Amino acid sequence: MILDEFRLIGKVALVTGCNTGLGQGIAIGLAEAGADIVGIVCKTGPVKTKKAIKEKGGRFLYLEENLLSIEPVNRIIESAVKEFGLRENKERNAEILGRIPADRWGTPEDLKGIAVFLASRASDYINEYTIAVDGGWLAR
Repeated sequence: MILDEFRLIGKVALVTGCNTGLGQGIAIGLAEAGADIVGIVCKTGPVKTKKAIKEKGGRFLYLEENLLSIEPVNRIIESAVKEFGLRENKERNAEILGRIPADRWGTPEDLKGIAVFLASRASDYINEYTIAVDGGWLAR
């Protein structure tokens, strides 16, 4: 059945800002589909989100981290692996990276130029267009 294609059992989703609003809705929706949730917030704990997920039989890990830098990323991954028994798939990671023409993951600095361009008058005539800043992924 088509609905089987949407089941997320055995998957783990990292959701930022899951304490309210859109992030909360995304976390609960993914959990309803069967995913385990790693909720990452920088301040107020996601009490209502955790409760909603747990009431439906889902698993939820709350981490308080500030994602203004990449510093906590390894700590987040290690916590998720410890909690949910994940395993890193180095073959898959290498395969994905090998498909990116730039041959590297993007960094926050890669977005500076396009952000300034889109905020400037130079982009005034651009409307309803997606500009891919993806290391050439879409152009392959």
